[in-house]
Amino acid sequence: MLRFIVPILVLISLVVACGGGDSRPIVSIGEVGDPGVFEVTTAAFGNGGKIPTRYTCGGEDRSIPLEWTGAPEVTQAYAVVLDDPDAPGGTFKHWIVFDVAASETGLLEGVDKTEVIVGGAVQPRNDFGRTGYGGPCPPRGTTHRYQVFVFALS
Repeated sequence: MLRFIVPILVLISLVVACGGGDSRPIVSIGEVGDPGVFEVTTAAFGNGGKIPTRYTCGGEDRSIPLEWTGAPEVTQAYAVVLDDPDAPGGTFKHWIVFDVAASETGLLEGVDKTEVIVGGAVQPRNDFGRTGYGGPCPPRGTTHRYQVFVFALS
């Protein structure tokens, strides 16, 4: 099934801070095909906003809702990765989901922290060593960028 990845790496840059003042915009980048055709958004916060506490380890630790549109017709599944490129030990994976059905147009807020979720998608362990979403948790007084990659797989 994973013959090749349709190299549409849609990236949303997210920011959470514990006392920091940096706020970076959400960015959507389609790297193949017509620019802007494959778009990923979240209703959890506005463009350039910080990740609300409810989606962090200091809050409810709920996964953020994601929606996407404009995937290539050859898409057979999606994979989602949320990471922190600013982690002291190198890029830290907060959430990985794969085998999301091609018929899906996103992920709801608060996805269950189970290996297999509704629709048959799979969530392996994150870098916290737990299954499912592990919310942003930067060291106090620091600001980190968080990136969501959505891969359309053929």
